[in-house]
Amino acid sequence: MKTALEETFQKGKQKDLYDAWQIAQNLYVKSGGRIRQIILLTAPTGAGKTLIITQLIEDILRGRTPFPRQEDAIFLWLSDMPDLNEQSKQKLMYELVPNIAADKFRTIEAENFNQRILEDGHIYFINTQKLGDKKNLVEKGGGDHRQYTFWDTMRNTIEEKGKRLFLIIDEAHRGTDDNPKEFSKANSIMQKFLKGSPDDGMPSMPIVIGMSATAERFQELVKNISGATTQVVEISPEDVRPSGLLKDHIELDYSGDQRHGGEMTVMRLAVEEWLDKCKHWRQYHELHGEKLVKPIMTIQVDNKSDSSSTKTDIDECLRLIEEVSGEKLEVGEVVNSFTEKKDIEANGMKVVYMEPQCINDDERIKIVFFKQNLSTGWDCPRAETMMSFRKAKDYTYISQLLGRLVRTPLHHRIETGDDSLNEVRLFLPYFDSVTAQRIVDYLNAKGLPGANARKASKKEIQTLHVAEGLHYVFNWINEFALTSDIVAKNKIRNYVASLFKLAELIKNETPEKNVKRDITNATTRMIANYISELKENGKYEEKIRELDTFIVNGGRLAYLRGTQIKEDTMFTVNRLNYDLQKEYEVVDQQLAEEIATPYVQTCVDSDELPEYQKHVIIYAGDKIDDLEKFAKRMFNNLKDNYRDILTGKNQTIRKKFNDIVRETDNSDSTWRLYEPFYLPKGEVEKEGHLFVCADGTPLFDLDGWEQKVIDDEKGKRGSSVGLGIRKVVQNRFA
Repeated sequence: MKTALEETFQKGKQKDLYDAWQIAQNLYVKSGGRIRQIILLTAPTGAGKTLIITQLIEDILRGRTPFPRQEDAIFLWLSDMPDLNEQSKQKLMYELVPNIAADKFRTIEAENFNQRILEDGHIYFINTQKLGDKKNLVEKGGGDHRQYTFWDTMRNTIEEKGKRLFLIIDEAHRGTDDNPKEFSKANSIMQKFLKGSPDDGMPSMPIVIGMSATAERFQELVKNISGATTQVVEISPEDVRPSGLLKDHIELDYSGDQRHGGEMTVMRLAVEEWLDKCKHWRQYHELHGEKLVKPIMTIQVDNKSDSSSTKTDIDECLRLIEEVSGEKLEVGEVVNSFTEKKDIEANGMKVVYMEPQCINDDERIKIVFFKQNLSTGWDCPRAETMMSFRKAKDYTYISQLLGRLVRTPLHHRIETGDDSLNEVRLFLPYFDSVTAQRIVDYLNAKGLPGANARKASKKEIQTLHVAEGLHYVFNWINEFALTSDIVAKNKIRNYVASLFKLAELIKNETPEKNVKRDITNATTRMIANYISELKENGKYEEKIRELDTFIVNGGRLAYLRGTQIKEDTMFTVNRLNYDLQKEYEVVDQQLAEEIATPYVQTCVDSDELPEYQKHVIIYAGDKIDDLEKFAKRMFNNLKDNYRDILTGKNQTIRKKFNDIVRETDNSDSTWRLYEPFYLPKGEVEKEGHLFVCADGTPLFDLDGWEQKVIDDEKGKRGSSVGLGIRKVVQNRFA
């Protein structure tokens, strides 16, 4: 290999792995192929699992003293992602070519793979996504006239060359979810290789080497596989730590102020940290002559919005980087690794798409924007500063990525006393001390949580019409204008929005044209009165200072040693105008976009506009409950006063009124029947119903209490609820 294994632990563990492989091959041969062999290599992220496996492959193919070479050995490298598969292939080729010919490395693609058996001396790469149902590789015939499915090829190779066929599973903890009732049945593509798949004609693999940083789930899976022997080669954190291959500490900067947003304020801190890291690496290079490390700043953005590839303001991010650095960014210095895999435009420049595995080696790259797809298999020791715009609920994505940021770029600890070069720093404006600790807990976890997928069932929708001869019942129910009390499952507590919607409907559909204006005036006076009160009590300036600053907590974690964040700093920074404006926009939406703007427009001098926006933010933070109480009282008054007028209008107006009323916690909207009526088709035929389908026999299912009500009513009125209602109506109109 081009890269020498690290002396303190990698060489020793690689020998342990080679010994385990020899034992596995011998046991498999001695058992006549009856006892399958499984080896697990487990090590912390960044410890060099791929490098150790690569050395094993070279030792097997080229020989290791005193053992002869096995040039006819066959390796199949299995990953669950195409990018990870390709990255692994490129790593192996970099390390092993020309000692092993480049044409011996082969990615299995449906377009170019159709053979009876795998070839000797080759290293094949396949990802599980190519092996799902209906994929070309697993179906004969079809458009590519396939003669052998992939499973046919594997079966033939196992039967004829099983003792020299080796499966390597990358990230072996993935795909390990099992069905406790059917341990013998494969529950994923990966498990087909371990357990076999009779439906595909696929026997279990003879010799398997799995590698993972979180091995417990894989171990739990394989211990239930009958007829298999398992060996474990473990690299512990204690083995890795003296090597200097991993950073000593992770610094986390997160919010100490959950009242106000500060994402771009924290982004500025991250940019300053990244520039400072660049400066320190230049100084180290000049003093010690080692290779110049050019740090990368990684920026994790939020998911896409309706109009762009992300909700995060990338234009503002780039503008801020240029402002703080004092330099204009060039094309090629900023890249994205979004799942859309395409170039984007931001801040007047092209941000090109770059495959994750290509980022580290392109030294032009300074800034990387990404969402989630850098967390598995990505290797970029230059990435030492990370800013995340993701919310606290996304801590797993951040935790997974952190494991990729802890590798030291020069493969050793910096011993000059400059601790900043032995650290990675993470900025989390949407986290607090509790949610930041979740990242640490995840990093220290022994396993990753599994996920159980459940398919939703879909039922055929049937169209129902009023039964023949019962339209007068239908009309009477609607004319009676019954009220329906509804307790909403998802309670909408923003009475402010509901109030203004109702006021708008009254303004448009009744002679009362000033209702909405009067409400607006009343609410803006509430803001003005509160601000005046603060000024009179001498608390106004304090509120403004509080709004203009953002509190940041700084914590430190000893990587692979600490289990708790040590909070050692707390500081305040001036909030950027960008964050203040964003908070104002959020509050404006909270106030139904009907109060903030009218209030701000009352300022006389345009220079006072930002201060009036702060008034709105302060009021919403302190007095939103008072505003809600006012809105609820006014809403109920208007609802009661205008119900008859609005429900007496056409169907469109009635629906608008009822929809607004239903938004509130407990609503008493006017209940109406509509025709046609749509309902999922059930299994039970209902007789005597007001609504029927085209053939007169509606089919629908009822909850237990619904069926009980119908049974009770049948007992009171006869055999048919519909007939019972008909008698009531006939008596009313008699």
